[in-house]
Amino acid sequence: MELVKNRIEYKYGAEELHLEMKVFISDVKQLIAEKNYELRDNSSVALKEYESINWETYFNGMSRNMRKKFNKYLRGYSQKRNIHKANLLFHFIHTRVLAEKNFSSFKSPDWINKVVIRSSVKEQAIQDKRKVWVEARDKALQALEDYKNEKGNFYK
Repeated sequence: MELVKNRIEYKYGAEELHLEMKVFISDVKQLIAEKNYELRDNSSVALKEYESINWETYFNGMSRNMRKKFNKYLRGYSQKRNIHKANLLFHFIHTRVLAEKNFSSFKSPDWINKVVIRSSVKEQAIQDKRKVWVEARDKALQALEDYKNEKGNFYK
């Protein structure tokens, strides 16, 4: 009998990570186009800068632990493609990968903008309406509870 483990084979080579990063950027661009997401402030400029960066030079200087963390964030995005996972990976890249190369110890580099993806206008409007509805529902439930407490068993 042979024990089989479900292991994830991470990629540690700079060339492999470079290709994974290029695939991630193109995938994020496709996701933004599909779902009509918006980019905050100068994020579109930063996304273009990210495309032109030679990521191999950045990944060569990374420790194995940093590469593991990068793989973890990349795997999280590949499992569930959404704004939150993409923003987590972009934040890691901006604060750790790019900052480490500039030796500014976890500070955002000034020379490149940060990529932040926001939900579409329609999705934001839906979320705002839901927030209003939840508040109204809570208020109505509280009024119902007050009414029942006041009434008690008066009519019985």
